[in-house]
Amino acid sequence: MQDSGMRRLAIAVFILECLGFGAAVLVVPNVLVETINGADPIAYGWIRWAGADLIAMGIGALLILRKPGGPGIVRLMALVSSLGAAGAFIYSRIADEWDGALWFLIAVVAVNGAIAVALVMPQGTKSDPESDDTIDPLLSTI
Repeated sequence: MQDSGMRRLAIAVFILECLGFGAAVLVVPNVLVETINGADPIAYGWIRWAGADLIAMGIGALLILRKPGGPGIVRLMALVSSLGAAGAFIYSRIADEWDGALWFLIAVVAVNGAIAVALVMPQGTKSDPESDDTIDPLLSTI
């Protein structure tokens, strides 16, 4: 089924929105929050992970736009999201933005790190080398 021009345009706008807002939330959440929120200051370090999720969705939509039904799109989105979330929480702690409970930060980093490792591990068996689906074929689709 061919995508209509309007559907492709909608996906392109979605990509720009996800990548634009995602980058802003991930890199400079304070500027975005202060611009949108205006009056009430809030602790913004915890929202960086949402930027990683938005960027992952933008990358996934870009892959779908380029090659609908391509292999591993959701898996690549999950990998980018997990690595981005773990990295965002680590950065937030290093930059002294994190004022929440340390156990929560450790749990988020551990869970997202485990997800990322599971996503990049080869799934094939020694008896069936053809079934090995490492992350390399995913990256070659970009």
